[in-house]
Amino acid sequence: MKLLFSLFLITCLSASVFAQERISWSSKYDRSTQKAILIANLANGWHIYSQTTDESVGPISTQFELEKNELLIIESPMLEPMPISAYDPNFEGNVKYFEKEVSFEQKISAMETTGAKYTITFMICNKEMCLPPVDEIITLTINK
Repeated sequence: MKLLFSLFLITCLSASVFAQERISWSSKYDRSTQKAILIANLANGWHIYSQTTDESVGPISTQFELEKNELLIIESPMLEPMPISAYDPNFEGNVKYFEKEVSFEQKISAMETTGAKYTITFMICNKEMCLPPVDEIITLTINK
């Protein structure tokens, strides 16, 4: 049983490391628009799914969770540009996704300078395979 658990753990950690080589996240806060901007940069041939992807088709949609912070005021949901919508033969259905680079934006303001901590849950795929969903934590400073 310990061997099976160890193999499972190694597989999960390997998938996470492999995913990090195919996608990188960055963030910034635009004071003039009061928007937190989370940017995914994907390696060629890889894509990430829209927040509006129908999970009943198969892929996991990208999800954002902002850690509770009483100094932050959330003024909009997380917004995204228009995704590519196409039939995916691997999932036998229509999916919505982004390639190369995509910026997700959320209008938030702060009562005073503070940090915003997002947990991003996502999965990435190419034409041949998908990697298991992973969580990435992004922290940025929100200036008053």
